[in-house]
Amino acid sequence: MKLTLSLTLLCFACFSHAFSYTKQFTESELQNKLDAMMPLERKQQFITIVITDPGIDFHETSNELSMKANIAATAFGGIRGKGTTHISGSISYKPETGSFHLKSPKILELTIENVKEQYQTQIKQIAQIAIANAMSTYPIYTLNDGDIKQKLAKSVLESVVVQDEKLLVNLKVF
Repeated sequence: MKLTLSLTLLCFACFSHAFSYTKQFTESELQNKLDAMMPLERKQQFITIVITDPGIDFHETSNELSMKANIAATAFGGIRGKGTTHISGSISYKPETGSFHLKSPKILELTIENVKEQYQTQIKQIAQIAIANAMSTYPIYTLNDGDIKQKLAKSVLESVVVQDEKLLVNLKVF
């Protein structure tokens, strides 16, 4: 009885492993997706920000993605400035749509020339909202229902790993 149960569990473990799927993303693939989302523009109260020219980078130590981008800000009273921003976040997976998103993107750095420090804080808050909304709305990648392996894998995210300058996303059916 114990032997039969052990063999059954072993077979089930092997069977479920057969239904795992790993999707690899290169920096250039994800860069193309980000480029398609740009420019990001957000207006709030008297300030407008526009984010353009993102450059993506993988971080093997934290399994996160980061991007550096240009930012332009216009405020009431003719205040204008341009600069750069550095954003970082992890990958999340939505099984109902089979899509991957940048989860909890955070602005690590924001520098805008010709804008007073008191306005930069408000610009950073608006940029943070714009980036978070865009990244949760627009997927980095969506699994292809035409590919049987990808269709079967639309189930459970097992892990996200950055390795050898690639993003490896492991999915499991069970």
